Amino acid sequence: MLDRLISAIDSLQIKSDDYLEARYHTRDTTSIQIENGVVKNVSSGITEGLSLRALINGSWGSMTLEGFTPAEIKQGFLKCIELAKNSHSFKKRFISLAEIPINEDIVKPSIRIPTNEISITDKIDVCLEAEKSLRTHNEFMVQASADYFDTVDQKFILTSEGTKLELHDQKTTLLLSGVAKKNGILSPAASRMAGTKGFEIFEKDSSHILSEEVGSRAVRLTEASFAPSGYYTVILGPQLTRLLAHEAFGHTNEADLVSGGSVLQGKINKKICNDKISILDDAIYPGSFGWLPGYDDEGTPAQKTVMVDKGILITHLHNRESAAEYSTIPTGNARAFMHNNDPIIRMTNSVILGGDSSLEEMIAETANGFLLEGRRMGQADYSGEFMFGVQQGREILKGELTDKYYRAVTISGIALDVLSKTRLLSKQIERGFAGFCGKGQTAFTGGGGPFMLTELNVGGKN
Repeated sequence: MLDRLISAIDSLQIKSDDYLEARYHTRDTTSIQIENGVVKNVSSGITEGLSLRALINGSWGSMTLEGFTPAEIKQGFLKCIELAKNSHSFKKRFISLAEIPINEDIVKPSIRIPTNEISITDKIDVCLEAEKSLRTHNEFMVQASADYFDTVDQKFILTSEGTKLELHDQKTTLLLSGVAKKNGILSPAASRMAGTKGFEIFEKDSSHILSEEVGSRAVRLTEASFAPSGYYTVILGPQLTRLLAHEAFGHTNEADLVSGGSVLQGKINKKICNDKISILDDAIYPGSFGWLPGYDDEGTPAQKTVMVDKGILITHLHNRESAAEYSTIPTGNARAFMHNNDPIIRMTNSVILGGDSSLEEMIAETANGFLLEGRRMGQADYSGEFMFGVQQGREILKGELTDKYYRAVTISGIALDVLSKTRLLSKQIERGFAGFCGKGQTAFTGGGGPFMLTELNVGGKN
């Protein structure tokens, strides 16, 4: 494949300021769904395709191919060039690309037990066992499900500038969800384990630990109250801190959305929150769900990008196009989920750095508030205004954590306001969280953060 792509690019005559790019992508995927002891769905398949792009005289042309002969690849590039030339008169601005290092490289993740070497039967057995562990966790469990997903990717990226990359990636995840019923109260709970890992993710009894977490929380919350509504001091658990970093802050800092009018427009090198806050987009953290195999989908090296340093906005997240527009350097955030997606600006692992407090010290600082842990859902807009569902709340009164729990909690606010009002951050950081982010196409994302003492709106019984 590499030889065919090189041959096709070398056979075409383009100006020095123009650009050709080929991205071949094959993906091997398995998906399993177990519900109440029944195998509801098993699917497995391989997708394969070639994405071609041409930047000619400041305009893009792109297409995808499922045929890979040298003649088909060359004709595909010629079609891209034609599309770029025909679209030029309709463009409102001249597109250019920021420079990046030209690399030839092969990158593979550190995987001990590749999932594509595990039989479907063995995968189903592991999922059945995990679901059963949750379903039988206690007498009050009335529903349990296990959703398993793995993907093995191989990409070749070649450009007319000389970039030649062979990139391998692998993601594995298991989501356990359960519902407990007690005294007529139904209470759901869920948790996920995921990473750039193979089947070793199931070692050390991890699925049973996950079922213990979900089952215990579900039954505990059947006896929980609805939280009082109002503006409160809260301690956000690391999963919610990560959700805040990703949904409420991170999307507003993607350069294409900044150009569209997000709250961070015009804020580079300005103070946007208090100096306790530093936020990373970290594509190189080993084993994480948002890890990139050395490079993004334009061939820019993957990196750890400091977005906010002690309250100062340092950079937006960029691909090569937006970096040129902003006269800065690309941050390695051009990502395409499938071969038939063009790379767009996406986060990798969103991380808020920790502080110098312990959770106990943070609780002692709270006169009347809540410890909030576990996510249910989340949404935010260009202003950073957000609303998240929380699985579990716990009362803090007069600096002590009580045994009073709350269910069906929601929290809302504006990200920069919440970050500005953050008083303490824990030394402890958890970084194993994962999600499937949607922005026209899916992206594997992860991240984490510390416990965070701040203020926001809590929604409950009212």
